[in-house]
Amino acid sequence: MGAFSAGVAVEVCQARVEGDRLACGEGVRLAADLLDLFAFSGTPEYVASQAGAVFDAGASRVEFGTPHGLTPRGGIDLLGRRVLPLLRR
Repeated sequence: MGAFSAGVAVEVCQARVEGDRLACGEGVRLAADLLDLFAFSGTPEYVASQAGAVFDAGASRVEFGTPHGLTPRGGIDLLGRRVLPLLRR
């Protein structure tokens, strides 16, 4: 199997977590299990486990596309310092 990547156009908003759902603006609620189908999100440990599952399924490469977090710099820092070390094999 080759690389896994998904591109999804999403309205930019200030998101917040409400229980097991991601809330974005008025009336928009996305269940965490639905979000997992098309995006890596969550703690660095959870993102690493999501990416690890893709590798375990046979992918040779995982790409972390935008958005990278609440801020681009902060998200890239988390990827480099906390996610990628967990994926080294």
